This record gives sequence, structure tokens and C-alpha cells, in this order.
Amino acid sequence: MNSLKKNLHNITVISLVTVMAATMILLFIILLDSWSNVTKSLNSIHLYQFPLENTLPEENLVNGDLHLKYHQSFLTLLSVAIALFAAGLTFAAFYIQYIFNKKQHTDLERERCENQFFHLMDVYRDYCKSSHLSGVGNNKALFHYMFYEYKALFKILNDSLCKPDNMTNEEYAEKLNSCAFYIFLNGVSKNFKLNGISFCGVDKDDTNEMEDRKEKLKNTLLELQSGSENHSNENMRCPNIVYLNDYYGKKVKYFDGHRLRLIPYLKFLHLIIDFIAKHEEAQKERFDATKMLIAELSEHEIGLLYAYAHLETSEGLNIKNSNKDTCNILNKIFDSLPKDNARKFKFDDHSFLEIYK
Repeated sequence: MNSLKKNLHNITVISLVTVMAATMILLFIILLDSWSNVTKSLNSIHLYQFPLENTLPEENLVNGDLHLKYHQSFLTLLSVAIALFAAGLTFAAFYIQYIFNKKQHTDLERERCENQFFHLMDVYRDYCKSSHLSGVGNNKALFHYMFYEYKALFKILNDSLCKPDNMTNEEYAEKLNSCAFYIFLNGVSKNFKLNGISFCGVDKDDTNEMEDRKEKLKNTLLELQSGSENHSNENMRCPNIVYLNDYYGKKVKYFDGHRLRLIPYLKFLHLIIDFIAKHEEAQKERFDATKMLIAELSEHEIGLLYAYAHLETSEGLNIKNSNKDTCNILNKIFDSLPKDNARKFKFDDHSFLEIYK
């Protein structure tokens, strides 16, 4: 804003000085030419022959014409000077008004963006407060539970599945994330099916063995779910769900699915991120909208967003396929995690499963 005022002042001064300088130069050229003609005329008719009684009537008439001609030339020059000066002032006035209108439009646009952003943040807070899970609570406590349920599923799959030889560690981590997040969103039921996965020590062409292992994994998940509902100590203290020990005895049903509460949340978060990406430049001088959003997100929310952003099915928020501005904001959000704690929330970190809390 200060730079805009400084530029406006400089432009106005330069415009006025330029117009005045051009006017003075033009006046000087015209006056020099006129003065040369007047001097010649004065010398030719002996203007300074006084008194007038000594001059002929014809000479008096010529002298009168000369005075009239000189007077008219001076008035013409003066009129031109005044007109140019007025034109310069008019130009400066219109230009200043143009700059002011442009600045006013920019300020109004920024204010409109701010109001929209803060409204989006208010809706985000209201949605978090209204999201509830029996035995867990709402708001940040709910996202704490959901993240560790996702992480428990990731560990169960990691212990059960086998990395194919043609996959890198990064690709395998993304595959585990995709399977875990799918189960996490949709929940486990008797009709639940696991597709596109392979198990340790099982030939991918041995379909019978593969189906048996899938069924066994599904039953394991169903038993853990049933144990959480019946508050069985044996099941609740299972090493595979060590991340959920905080919820022992709280009547929380594990692996029941979170699509209804999480997908609308992620889509709305996508809406906020897209809005920031489109209006980031306009807000830089006033506040950093990305930092404000990060301040509202808990680490567990960022962990879930990180897992979702690496899914091929995450429309618009995929870290690989999103537009550049959206990716930059996502990276800023993920980089905001403390360095000594980031591995706890990023599934593709080699020590993701080594840290329980």
C-alpha cells in the first residue's frame, strides 16, 4: 500500500513536470520566432521616433498595426500556455482519479476475498464441531481417533501383505495406503471384499489360496470389530490395534467406516484450498491465508489429508495430478508438520509404523 502511494506521487510529479517543461519549451520557441519578426518590423519603421508629431500619418497607422500585432501574438502565446497548463492539470487529475479507482477496486476485491475466506473458515469450524462419534467425541478428538484407526489398518495390512518384486518401496507404501484408506472409509462387513492385493508367500496365480487369505484377513478385521463392540479384553488389547488402546472400554466400534463424515470434510477442505490458490496473490499484503488454514488443522487432520492426497481416486486433491497452485499449498500444509514428528503422520516414511504415539 505504501509503495502504491509512493508510485502515485512520483507519477503525478513526473507528469506535471513533463507537461510544464514541454509548455515552457514550446513557449520559448514560439516567443523567439515572434520576437525576431517584431524586432525586424520595429527596425524597419523606426518605432522609437518620438514625438508622434514628427511622424507621418501613414507611419502612425503602421505603428498601431504593429502594436496590435504584437499584442495579439502575446495574447496567443499566453492562451496557448494556459491551455497546455490546464490540459496538463486535467490529465493529472484524471490519472490520479484512475489510480484511486483502481486502488479502491483492488481494496474492495481484497475485502470481498477476506470475507469469503473467513466465512469458509467459519463453516469449516462448524462442520468439525458438528461431526461426532459415540465414545470418542467431536472436533479434534474425532480426527485423533480416525487417524489412529487408519494407522491401525495400515499396520494390519502391512503385516499381512507382501510387496511384489516389481514394486519399489514407495509404490508399495502407496498401495498399502490405498487399501487401508479404502477399508477405513467404507468399513468392514460380511460382504466386504479385498481386491488388488497380494499376500506374503502366496503365488499370485494361486487364486484359491489368495481368496482364502483374503477371507482370513476379512475375518480378522471382523473379529477385531466385534471385540471392540463387546469390550473383549483379548481383542481390545490386540497388538495390531495398539494405536487404539486409548479407546479401550469406550464402546467404540472399530473399522465401521467414516465415508459419511470424512468425505464431505475433505471436499470442503479442497474447496478452501482451491479458494486460497486462486486468491493467494491478492491476500499476500494483508495476511497469509495458508498459514491461517494450517493453524486450524491438527496434526491428525494433516495426516489424514496426506493419506487422501496420495490416492489416485482423490479428485482435485491428488498431490501428483492437481494444478501447481493447489500442490504448492498442499506441500506447505504437509511441511508444516514438526520435523521430529512428521514421520508419525506420513505413511511413506520408513518409520511410520515404529512410533505408536
